[in-house]
Amino acid sequence: MLKILIGFDYELFLGDNYADHREILIDTTRDILDLLKMNNVSATLFADVCCALQYKKYGQVDFVNDFEDQLISAQKNGFDVQLHIHSNWLNSSFDGKKWEISPKGYRIHEFGFTNDGVEKIIKDGINYLNCILLEHDPDYKCIAYRAGGFSIQPHSELVKILRNNGIVIDSSVCMHQYIKSNANNYDFRKLPSKMNWWLTANQDFTYEGKPSEGGVFEVPLCSDRGSLLKRIILGKGKMVLPYVEAKGSYVKLDVSQKINLSRLQGLLNYNKNYSLVSFDSMAPERIYSTIKKIEKKYDTQHNDVYISIIGHPKLCNKYVLDGMRQFVEKVKRHKNRFEFITFRQLYYELFGFNQIQ
Repeated sequence: MLKILIGFDYELFLGDNYADHREILIDTTRDILDLLKMNNVSATLFADVCCALQYKKYGQVDFVNDFEDQLISAQKNGFDVQLHIHSNWLNSSFDGKKWEISPKGYRIHEFGFTNDGVEKIIKDGINYLNCILLEHDPDYKCIAYRAGGFSIQPHSELVKILRNNGIVIDSSVCMHQYIKSNANNYDFRKLPSKMNWWLTANQDFTYEGKPSEGGVFEVPLCSDRGSLLKRIILGKGKMVLPYVEAKGSYVKLDVSQKINLSRLQGLLNYNKNYSLVSFDSMAPERIYSTIKKIEKKYDTQHNDVYISIIGHPKLCNKYVLDGMRQFVEKVKRHKNRFEFITFRQLYYELFGFNQIQ
C-alpha cells in the first residue's frame, strides 16, 4: 500500500512577517487541521522549535503561548508533533520592534558536531517538545525530524546525533531537488532505488542500510518532473494553484550565478526540472497524478511504501485549502490503495507499540 504522511512545517517566515503571528500561523493551522479532521485524516506538525525558544528568550510570550497551546491542542485531537529546526534563529535578534533574521547557521552543520553545538540544539528541541506535550500525552515521544531548508547533507554526524537522541525517522530529502547558495546546499538527484531506505552514518548517502546499523528511516518528499505535454493537456490551472502573495519574506539566499536562458532553452529545461510536491502551490490533480506514478513504479499493491507531502500553514489560503480538500477526498475514495498515517503511526509500524515509552 502507498502510505501518505502529510507533514506541515509549522513555522513563521524567516524574513519579515507582514501580519500578526496569529493570522500567519495560528489561524491558518487551525483551518488546515479542521479540514483534515472533518475528513478523518491525521497529519504531522513539524514544529520549528528554535523559533519558539528564541521568542521566549526575548520575552515574546504571546507568540510562545499560542505556539505551545496549538501544539497541545493538535496532539490532543489526534495529530502528531515532531521536530523541525531552523537553527539560524539562534543567531537572530529582536530589538523590541523588529526581528533581524540572520542567514548564519541556516545549516545546522555550521554549529559544529560537539556537545554544545548540533548535539545541544537537537537535545534542546526534543526536550522542549517533551516538556510541552508529555503532560498531556504520556505516550508522546519525539521520533521524527525534518531539517530546516532540507539540510541533511552531509549526513553522517547528524544521523549519529539524531539516532543517539531517539530520532529514528527523517523526512528531509526532496527527491531530485538540489540547491547551492551562500546559506544552504543539498543534492538529492542521486538516491537509492528504493523509495524508503535506512540513511546510515559513515556510509554513502545512497547506501540502503539496515535497521540494525543504527541509521534513520527516510520518508522522502516526492517531486514531479515538468512536462510541457502535460501542461498543455491539463492546462495551467491543473498544474499550479492561483498565485497569492505571501504574508512574509524569506531568508536571503544568494543562489549561485543566475543564467540567462532563451525562451526555447527555458521550455526545454522545464521538461528536465522537478517540482516539489506541495500543498502550497501544486494543484490537486497534479499531486494525485504524482502519487499514481509512485504507486505504479514501486508496486505498492505488493509493498508498503511511505512518502511525505509537505505544506506550510504560513502559505495557506483559500486555494490551498480547497486543493487539499479535493486531494484528500480523491485519495480516500481508494482505501484499498492509499492510506494517510502520521510519523508516530509509522514508528509503530517499524518498531511496534512497545517502543513508545
